[in-house]
Amino acid sequence: MAGPFNFETLQVFAASTLAGFCRLTVPDGSELVAQRDAAAVVADGSLAYLTHIKVRDAPEPAGSRTEFYIHAYGPAGPELARRFALCVRTWDRDVRASGYPSMSVHPAGTPDDHLPPGDVLEKPASRLVLGWPGRGARVTGPDAPSETVAVGRRT
Repeated sequence: MAGPFNFETLQVFAASTLAGFCRLTVPDGSELVAQRDAAAVVADGSLAYLTHIKVRDAPEPAGSRTEFYIHAYGPAGPELARRFALCVRTWDRDVRASGYPSMSVHPAGTPDDHLPPGDVLEKPASRLVLGWPGRGARVTGPDAPSETVAVGRRT
């Protein structure tokens, strides 16, 4: 991937748009995974997690290159990997250059029609709405957020 790399914005994007998003952490010295702390997605008894390595360093961020790898396990692993890769590509193409999203906070229970467009994160006392540039369509189908993570897309 070309251009400035900010893994934190990718993780926030994945957390707010990818159903089943979580963090995978392992103790020091573990040989179970390629990276100690990784963005991951789980569903149907399966796991996919994202790692990255810098393949070219440069004085200017635009000259650096990073490669991503998705490791997937379980019967739904290939589908989770596909969804995760689509999320990374969308972030790279539509979001990466824009930085962080706009965010508004609304009381829990605020009706959907009173929220601005964006990805909705349900919290016990509030509803956070993240407005990512380039995300104008509601997420549906296998990429739609699940009820267990209480993430939704409003247009």
